[in-house]
Amino acid sequence: SVVDVRAVTVGIVIIEIGEGTDTNSTTEAAPINIWYRSLRGQMVYTADEINAAGYNGQGLIGEIGFYVTQTPAYSLPNFLVRMKHTTATDASSHDNGPFETVYSVTQYTPEAGDWDMLPLDEPFHWNGIDNILIDTAFAPVTNYDQSGQQRIFASSNGFRYVRSDSSDLT
Repeated sequence: SVVDVRAVTVGIVIIEIGEGTDTNSTTEAAPINIWYRSLRGQMVYTADEINAAGYNGQGLIGEIGFYVTQTPAYSLPNFLVRMKHTTATDASSHDNGPFETVYSVTQYTPEAGDWDMLPLDEPFHWNGIDNILIDTAFAPVTNYDQSGQQRIFASSNGFRYVRSDSSDLT
């Protein structure tokens, strides 16, 4: 399976997780892909990945971002980012929460061409020990479309998702 290349800002340090230069197809699920009208996805950032990227110890995560290569044709309504500490090492099982909602916006239009960093409404306090589960979702878009691409890399159980053309998955 594939996982998006992602970044977080801890304190003032931007941590890039994943070295992917590939891009998801226009019909492959990703946090910003609208091949299905509504999508909820989960991914895990491991403490080892964060440490390997150069950050050790606890800290406040103030931003999360995706390397966007193609803007979706429609804005993503009621886009949410939720987070929690976890002992999971990947996204092989769906987690029902509870989560901390750290980002919520009525319309999100990812900007293509670089990291699209989202400033969190409430910084997430990473304890520096546990892994972090990231849960993203958006309500049904105006219409599904073959658009919304980002950089990805191969990772076993890297991204778990549910999708729907008729239900709101937020």
